[in-house]
Amino acid sequence: GKGRQIAGLVYSHARRGGQRALWISVSGDLKFDAERDLRDLGIASPVVHVFPKGNGAMPAGDLNKMTRSGVVFCTYSLLIQGGGRVADLGKDGVDLNALLMKPGSRLEQLVSWLGEDKHGPLVVFDECHRAKNLVNENGVPTKTALAVVALQRAIPNARVLYCSATGASEPRNLAYMTRLHTHGFGSVTDMLQTLTDSGMGALEMFALGLKATGSYLCRSLSYSGAEFEPE
Repeated sequence: GKGRQIAGLVYSHARRGGQRALWISVSGDLKFDAERDLRDLGIASPVVHVFPKGNGAMPAGDLNKMTRSGVVFCTYSLLIQGGGRVADLGKDGVDLNALLMKPGSRLEQLVSWLGEDKHGPLVVFDECHRAKNLVNENGVPTKTALAVVALQRAIPNARVLYCSATGASEPRNLAYMTRLHTHGFGSVTDMLQTLTDSGMGALEMFALGLKATGSYLCRSLSYSGAEFEPE
C-alpha cells in the first residue's frame, strides 16, 4: 500500500543524508501504521524512529528536546493548532505567515525543527486530499489547506510528497500542490484554471506530462495470488 511506499521514501531520504522528516496524516492512530511500514521494510541501517513515542502527545516548545533526527508524525488537526482565524486573513495586513505561524503555534514549532536539516527535510502529506479546499465554490479556503500551503512556503528546500488514494475530483482540488511545476503560469492556481477552461484534452496532456517527468506516480495493489469465483 501507499504507507509502505512512503516508508521507502523516508529511508531513501535518510540514506541520502536527510536527518528530519514530517509525516502528516488524518489520525494519530496511523502513527503505529507508519512505524509498522518502516519496520516491515527490514532495513537495518539507518535506523529511523517515529516520534512522539508510544501514545505520547506532541510536546510543546523546542522539538529538539524530543529528537534531533527521525520522523515526527502529526495530524492535520494538530498542524493548525495555535493559528489564527481564516476570516482574519488579509485584515490589517495579516498575511498567511502572520495568520498561521504565530509564536507558539504548531506550524511555527514544526517549521523551526524541520528547518535545521541542512540536507533539506522531507515533508509527507499523507491523505493529502484533506487540503483540497484551498479553492472552492464559496471562496473561503479551509484552515487546513492554508496551513499546508504555508508549510511548503516556509521551507523552500524541503522535499515534498503528496499522497492520496482519492487525490482530486476536479483540477482546483490540486491547488495546494504548490510544488507542481507551473509551466510558465503565474501560480499553480492560474495553471489549473487554464487547464479547466481548456477541456479534457488539456487535462490529459497535463497528466501525461507529470507522469513523464516522474512528478506523478500511480500505483495499484497486485492481484497476484488473488482468487475470484463468479456467481
